Amino acid sequence: MSIDQYAPCPCGNGKKVKFCKCVDNAQDLEKVYKLIQGGQAVAALDRINQLLQEAPNTAWLLATKSELSLQLQEFEVFIQTSERFLQLKPDNPLALSMKSMAVGIERGPAEEAARYLLDSFAESREDLHPITLTSITMLLGSLRATGDLSVAGFWINMFENLASEEVQAPFDKSSLNLLCRTPVTDLPIPRDAPYRERMTEVGALTKTFRYGQAESKLRAILRDFPDSPGPLSALLICQLAQLNRSGVADTARKLSVNKDVSEENRLYYGALALEVSADDELHSPQRIRYHEIADDEAAIQLLRSNSNTFEDNGDEGKRVQAAIVGDEVPAKCVFSVFDGSIREPGDHVSHQGTVAVFGKQTDRPCRVLVLASNVVGQRAEVDEIIESLDLGAELELSKPASFGFYTTVLERAHVKPGETIGPIEKSAQAKLVVRDCLNMPLNLFDGKSPLEIHEDESQRFKLLCFLYHLECSQVSGLTLSAVHDIYSGLDLEIPKSNLRIVGNEIKLDGPIDLLRFDFSSEDVEDQFLLAVYSEMVQLGSERKIRELCGVMYGRPELMKDPELRSMVIGQVIGQESNPDRVSELIDELYDAAIELKAPVGQIVLEKMGMLASQGKDQEAQLYLVDKIKKHPDDPYLLSFLQRVQGMQQPGGVPPAASPVANDSGLVLPGNEPSAPAQGESKLWIPGS
Repeated sequence: MSIDQYAPCPCGNGKKVKFCKCVDNAQDLEKVYKLIQGGQAVAALDRINQLLQEAPNTAWLLATKSELSLQLQEFEVFIQTSERFLQLKPDNPLALSMKSMAVGIERGPAEEAARYLLDSFAESREDLHPITLTSITMLLGSLRATGDLSVAGFWINMFENLASEEVQAPFDKSSLNLLCRTPVTDLPIPRDAPYRERMTEVGALTKTFRYGQAESKLRAILRDFPDSPGPLSALLICQLAQLNRSGVADTARKLSVNKDVSEENRLYYGALALEVSADDELHSPQRIRYHEIADDEAAIQLLRSNSNTFEDNGDEGKRVQAAIVGDEVPAKCVFSVFDGSIREPGDHVSHQGTVAVFGKQTDRPCRVLVLASNVVGQRAEVDEIIESLDLGAELELSKPASFGFYTTVLERAHVKPGETIGPIEKSAQAKLVVRDCLNMPLNLFDGKSPLEIHEDESQRFKLLCFLYHLECSQVSGLTLSAVHDIYSGLDLEIPKSNLRIVGNEIKLDGPIDLLRFDFSSEDVEDQFLLAVYSEMVQLGSERKIRELCGVMYGRPELMKDPELRSMVIGQVIGQESNPDRVSELIDELYDAAIELKAPVGQIVLEKMGMLASQGKDQEAQLYLVDKIKKHPDDPYLLSFLQRVQGMQQPGGVPPAASPVANDSGLVLPGNEPSAPAQGESKLWIPGS
């Protein structure tokens, strides 16, 4: 196949092949891309290296070599070639995007990678090069690895705008606070503002992704008008795009105390400052005891005999505890402490802490490490264990241990392994979230709980900012009624939603209005629920989507649509604790898939697994055989049978899962390479 003359040139400058200087090398271009199309990436790379010896400054050769070396996971070659490409073409969008990837591969600062990507966007003529999505994916992956997704909202939105539904997100949507995903909006500029014309220039720069230049202009404006909300909010947007975490926190704090900003917006900025702050203000302090003990075996037997403990036999937990005390030798035993035992259906217990026992070593005595929750009223069981252990001299930890983010406390285990009688009921879980939220200590309140400081007027604004942050969290069990109970428990006015319908459109003052809206009322029309659902999906509130689907499931007219029904049932299943009811819902999901003429294999395997987990092995086997007979061509069932047959062969193993490719087709660092089939190429080809 010949190169499409009207496709973007592979050199990445945005011009069509016909109008680019690369047309002078049309014959070489055709030969190289025929090799690529034929799946001969190594041969194509050899040919490129030969051509580069004759013409070392040919942009399309450097660009194609960079892409091929990345595809072949030759990262050193990619880094060197992309650097040379950028030196040759410093304004080339593709060269800038590749430099961003090179920074990520070398584990350089995320801010630097973002700067190159923004420069790439600014220099792009029309459509972005397909490799741009890979660059953004790598950037988000590095932010996830360093725990910096709190400032990634701009880049998350860019990813979601560019990626198709099939592309797997490089972050867990269900764990992100919605403050990370909500785009910051510009606060209005007064008509008579003396800096209005300069703000118009700022707007022109941000529209073309020149956030660095826009920030310089904004700082000049703020030197003359330091407390102006409009320029401050615009500065915040620039800092988020450039991943300036400390800058975002500082600007958000300034806006949160600005009296010219509405109270609701001030709370939003205060919550955002808490989200991005590196000060651990939203961490819950932990009780830590690290002591010598005389006899490790006696301590282990005592812990095993305690009805409130559960022994964790996993090696990973033992290594984690060893890392906390700076020991290379794993802990001898690790126990989780719960506040009781489950005796009948409906009972629940809460995880209180962890006790690790370390054996004697040549240079270290026997030791015990206790890491426990500090939630008010939830300390007795751990205190009892500490008193029963014959603790010796207190030891110093090699590094301070923290209980972590407050959501860790709210989502701690509430069932005891080995004693579980079904999942915890949703209503019971909501009550536990309310209890723990009111009573957990926070660094934000100097180690006190919300209930302990709620009458202190000097703490009121911080408390409201925390609650705003909580409402935007994805904590499981945080229902709207639970939010109301928390506000009520702190003697605070329950927040109201300003969501309203104007014509056929939903109007919001801010995304928080969606979270605060009570859509369980029978007065809410079906079409309105659908519109709210669409907004929820766009916002990314997994918690509220589950809650909304529970309401939609009870609307017969909505459930007539099999596609909507299958989506809603999938969410409802995740909230159901009764195994029999889950089985019924899976059957309904199966019927919806039949109506849609969609593959049913995944649904069948889900039910088979559920039956097997209940000890109903024969029923599970009969169910599977029946469905295989009815759907012999289902791809999921065929794949399952192949894996089973492979395992039954002598020395057989299940086939390895194929790596997930991204839209650019390039394999990211850390993913296993997958050789393309003959005649297939993963490299982007002009006109393909």
